[in-house]
Order: sequence, then C-alpha cells, then structure tokens
Amino acid sequence: MWHIRSFFYGKYGDRVIDEYSKHKAKNHRKEFIVSMMKAKIIALDPSKVSNHVADPTKLNVIDIAPSSIQPSLRQRFVEAVKGEGRVSKYLGPPSDPAYHLEIPQPGKS
Repeated sequence: MWHIRSFFYGKYGDRVIDEYSKHKAKNHRKEFIVSMMKAKIIALDPSKVSNHVADPTKLNVIDIAPSSIQPSLRQRFVEAVKGEGRVSKYLGPPSDPAYHLEIPQPGKS
C-alpha cells in the first residue's frame, strides 16, 4: 500500500524508516537505533537513500523550514534561490514541506 512517506523517501528511505520502527518498538536506546539506521543506509547505498547523505565535497543538500523565514520575505527568498545558478535542484511548498536546495560543489584543483 502506498502512503505519504513513500512519496518523500522512496522505497530505500522507507527501509531505513522501517529499521527505526523495528528497533523503536523494542525500546532500544537512541544510539543503537541510529547505528542500525546508519548500517542500513550503508548497506542500501547512501546515494539511493537520500541526497542528504551525499558526499559533502561533491553535493551540499539543505532543507530550510518555511517557518524560519518571515512570511513577508518567503517569495523573495524563493525568487533568489531560483535565480541562483549554483542551486541545481530546488523543491518547495506546497510540493515539499521544506525549501529543499541541492548545491553541487566545485571540483578541487
């Protein structure tokens, strides 16, 4: 059955969330749950799970909460992001709950 988290996280992200749910239901400690989620991400291939875990020397990914920007400035923020050539991917409300930006990093010389 399809549900909202699949829309945002895809099948690989869902597997990481399932790992969390499995260990949370067993009342495991936070540190253990995080380590198991990390192991699952590595086993699946981080690039398939989320660009948020990409190599930061190659790609920076950030989500910005709309609530962190004054409502009167949000449209100006969106216009600035869309006009910024270094941003390779932008998602925002209403299709994404956050302002999602992906910025490739220049190669090292």
